[in-house]
Amino acid sequence: MKIPINLEGMALAQLSNRTTQLSQIAKKVEKNTASDQELREATQEFESLFLHQLMKVMRSTIPKNNLFHGGQREEIFTDMLDQEISKIAAKRGIGIADLLFQQLQQNVKD
Repeated sequence: MKIPINLEGMALAQLSNRTTQLSQIAKKVEKNTASDQELREATQEFESLFLHQLMKVMRSTIPKNNLFHGGQREEIFTDMLDQEISKIAAKRGIGIADLLFQQLQQNVKD
């Protein structure tokens, strides 16, 4: 018995939740009411989204063949895998989150 799973819908919902969180924190930054913890989380989330897009573009340069390409399900799974890898990489950081945090922190304190 197969259980129908809407992977594409799950991936889109997850991305939508991430962007909603970022926009809520952006509004707090504009009003100068964001805490340091919220800024840190938002900048790490931004770095994660940036890395995810970077991985997505890099992966699109790899040619697909009929022998190993699994179709839409494989693409969705790969995208979800890239999201998780980008979250882990953003926690370690590549420097973007730190720079954004410092800049936003100065703006909030002013």
